[in-house]
Amino acid sequence: MPYRKEINENFAFMALEATKQVEHAMAALESLDPVLISKVVSRDDYIDVLKNVIENKCYMHANRLPELDEQEINRLRFIGVISGNLEHIADYAVSIVEQCRYLSDPSFMHSYPYRAFFESIIGAMGHIVRSLEEGDVSTALLLCRCEREIDRLYEEVIARILEELRSGADPGDLLTATFIFRYLERMGDALLNIGEAIISSVVGEKLKVESYEAIEESLESVVGKVKKGGSAAFTYRQLAETQSGCSIGLVDEERHGETAKPVIFKEGRAEKILAERDKLQLWRDLNPGMAPRVFGVQESGESASMIIEYLRGETFQSILLGGDEELVGRALAAILREIPQAWARTLRAGTVRVNYVEQLLERLDDVLRVHPEFDRGRLCIGDLEVPPFRAFVEEAGSVQELLPAPFSVLVHGDLNNDNLIYDRLLDRVYLVDVYRSRDFDYVQDAAVFLVSNFRLPVFDPALRNRIDAVCLESLRAFKAFAEERGDRLFSARLALGLSRAFITSTRFELNHRFAGTMFQRGCYLLEKLRASQGARLEEFSFPVEVILY
Repeated sequence: MPYRKEINENFAFMALEATKQVEHAMAALESLDPVLISKVVSRDDYIDVLKNVIENKCYMHANRLPELDEQEINRLRFIGVISGNLEHIADYAVSIVEQCRYLSDPSFMHSYPYRAFFESIIGAMGHIVRSLEEGDVSTALLLCRCEREIDRLYEEVIARILEELRSGADPGDLLTATFIFRYLERMGDALLNIGEAIISSVVGEKLKVESYEAIEESLESVVGKVKKGGSAAFTYRQLAETQSGCSIGLVDEERHGETAKPVIFKEGRAEKILAERDKLQLWRDLNPGMAPRVFGVQESGESASMIIEYLRGETFQSILLGGDEELVGRALAAILREIPQAWARTLRAGTVRVNYVEQLLERLDDVLRVHPEFDRGRLCIGDLEVPPFRAFVEEAGSVQELLPAPFSVLVHGDLNNDNLIYDRLLDRVYLVDVYRSRDFDYVQDAAVFLVSNFRLPVFDPALRNRIDAVCLESLRAFKAFAEERGDRLFSARLALGLSRAFITSTRFELNHRFAGTMFQRGCYLLEKLRASQGARLEEFSFPVEVILY
């Protein structure tokens, strides 16, 4: 490919020039030679030009060559990332030599191990071109690990400088030394970015080195020794970034020259990942066909990752938005069959206090950050007084105390339509993202599912009619479950659960008009419950219109 040769040559020149800048910065620091300092400063513009040329060519070819596949486009994208970080390294070299002018003692830096920094950085930079051209992940990992070595050296040097400052040494030169070592530490950060970009260009998706190592270790723990060194042992495709901060990706592993069955890699806070592992096993104990298997878990400080079974199928959200009527009907029927069955199998007698108001209050600050206009003050209309919004929500707590659930079930805890996967071949429903599962009121799942469908930001009349039909059918199924078990407070508790789900959902919706629609429905339900407080809540009339757009 002719364009590749052209970009590779520009890139090789840039890597060479950036490396020379670092080498000259080290020499300037040793000699404080003003000629050498000026030489480093003067070459900065040339490196900037090279970076711009490379980026322009990458963008141009990615947009104008239709024959390029996704992998090649990714490679061009990450070359742009790498060239940007090479420019940063060269800029830090300029910053270092400019600091040399502030040193009062030409030999001051000689007592510090700055050469160890430079030698580690220059040695790593010598691998960049070959690692990128050959897609050599093992060498890219060396670049990433160089950053860890630089960080270790930096911590030691800064600790020494702080001690010398406390002992009364000249603060001027010590402050200058601090800046110099800080720029060297930032060179290490840029090398980490370069290493991760090379790895990402090989596996096919942006991936941090910790994630790559976690996937590799997890695969090894599941299937035994995996291929290490050279090219990557797998490809990776990001699937989602959850609102709780977890990263989810599809891993295709190569085993014995063949592509093995893909698995899902999930990474996030250790507390959440470990909780999800336990809850997945809980659901599998209930019904092995309802949740994916966990193949392995890796912990690393406050983070953790796990490899879980790849489930064939589609989320109900994607089916609802893109499937035909027959598929939507089959998927919904399976959900409304299997979810109530799971509730029934885990039902435990005995009243349960619900906490929908607390859930709403816990998320209220996030709602008001996105929509500060919702935070109304006290209003008076004639003799009618409307309390401030937060007080209005808090008042709903007195109604909540009158609405205990008559029994508990194992709930999913976050039954959004994208946490339900339907396998059309097996007519089976799977649950994912189950870390909030617990014994609680089934109305929690019912309310979340209804609102997850309502809040889809689509306004095509035909599609909205489909969503309305799904909400109505779901409400009928949930109400039937309640009536069969004599749950006379179902309608009132559903109104409370829906008000919580409507209002808290607005923090993810930037369309102010649509967010306002959900907010007003949540407030309407709270006001209707408050007005019914003196009456028999068993006779609460649920307004079906609130779940229809």
